[in-house]
Amino acid sequence: MVRKRSGRRNENRKDKANSSVVQLSNIINSPKEYRDRIRDVAARDLLKLGKKHGTRGNSETNSSICRMCKSILIPGLNVKIRIRDKSVISTCKRCANIKKRGPTFHMELNDND
Repeated sequence: MVRKRSGRRNENRKDKANSSVVQLSNIINSPKEYRDRIRDVAARDLLKLGKKHGTRGNSETNSSICRMCKSILIPGLNVKIRIRDKSVISTCKRCANIKKRGPTFHMELNDND
């Protein structure tokens, strides 16, 4: 006899993933309370959660994470920011990864708030 899977597990999994995303985002966005290493680990875990469960943090939090070395991008400390031709170019100083954001990035950040 074949049993049906319960849909409740999937709902619980999504709820737990969403609460974890909120908690990790709070850790990432509070630099005075947590050390940089803990914030880097939270960033790595936030990216893993997004890939596994499809729940992602807000765009402001996600834009402050380097996708290559999975560390928090702090302007002036470990990221170099340049503005050219109405676009923002961020270069991670740890892994030299370059992220380019076009002229509509201000609208993207304001739309998600």
